Formats: sequence, structure tokens, C-alpha cells
Amino acid sequence: MTNNFSINKQNALAVAKALANESRLEILTQLYIKPLTFKNLKEISGLEKSALSNSLLKLLDIGLIE
Repeated sequence: MTNNFSINKQNALAVAKALANESRLEILTQLYIKPLTFKNLKEISGLEKSALSNSLLKLLDIGLIE
């Protein structure tokens, strides 16, 4: 697995903002435990499709998930 995440002030701020959201933190925690499908994450998080998709995109954009 390749890690595209690099530490700088801008990235650190983006990570802090992403993890300040309880839903995104839960998603990241669950994905750390094991790979999950979108459907599994939706069931676990209780988020609507659009909210889950937006959260996953944010985590992807800052390099916390692939």
C-alpha cells in the first residue's frame, strides 16, 4: 500500500478538520480495523449515502484512505 500523505502545515490542518468530525473519525477507525464496503460503512455509520460519500471523499482527498 502506498502512502500519499505528506506532513506540512496545510495537510496537518486538513487532517485536524477531517478528524474533528465524529462521523469521519468513526469511518476511519472502522476502516483501520478491516476493509469495508460502502454498504457496510453506511450501516455502521447510519449516514445517508450523500453524507457518507462526502466524508469518504474528504478522507480520500487528504490521503487518509485509498
